[in-house]
Amino acid sequence: MAHEWGQAYDYCEFPDNDLLTKQMYVNVSTAGNSKTPLQYKSVRVEKENNWAAGDYDTTDRSAGSYVIRYMVKGSAGEETDYLTLVKTGKKKFLFWDELKVTDSDSWSQDVHFEIPVGATLKLNGVEVTDADVTEDAYGQYLTITYLFTGSYKMEVEGPGMEPYRGNTYVDHYGCEDSHVSLRPSTETVKSVMAQAEADFVAIMDSALAGADFSTIESLFSEDMIANEGALYEYEDLLEITGDGVDEGVVTLMLGP
Repeated sequence: MAHEWGQAYDYCEFPDNDLLTKQMYVNVSTAGNSKTPLQYKSVRVEKENNWAAGDYDTTDRSAGSYVIRYMVKGSAGEETDYLTLVKTGKKKFLFWDELKVTDSDSWSQDVHFEIPVGATLKLNGVEVTDADVTEDAYGQYLTITYLFTGSYKMEVEGPGMEPYRGNTYVDHYGCEDSHVSLRPSTETVKSVMAQAEADFVAIMDSALAGADFSTIESLFSEDMIANEGALYEYEDLLEITGDGVDEGVVTLMLGP
């Protein structure tokens, strides 16, 4: 209630994961909550024997679950939170088990993102490197094992692309904005246009000269060559040139 998120993190036990750090917990909690601390006027803590901690907890470590009933100042109704304590395996003052809160509501498991191939993903300024990644011709698919639930600043960057900056929210069902597409940068567009212009001129010059496809084969992608699409289109281009005198294209001028 006092929004002391760093201290709250120290009371908890979370799964071992590079993205479940104290700083990430503080960032997510700060973004997803009011900046005004809450005050309560009454509170009761009761043992709740039937409350389960979730799949992350194991029965041999469980130290009990509790329900906290409290009333915030200015509110007419009572609110409820649940906490489950687990044994960390360490000792306090040599004799007593160290207990921490395990709160499976604080994180989401197997969160998916889709970004362009070759791009990188940052969440709250931290680059995501510990994720299962698969790729195909359409994109790069990341599965992050654990993420705190809450608000994130998401950044996606790729070579030759305009960077993406936006906000997203992670809940127990996943991420609300998990798909990001990037647009080519102005420099990339100019570079591609210049290359395309030069390639087009080379192809047309070759066709006007009646040259074989092999002379310009290197200008096409592997897929176009494999399915012979480029070959068929080039042969069609050869047909419209005619003999250069009585029929077909006689001259060709290209401009901006």
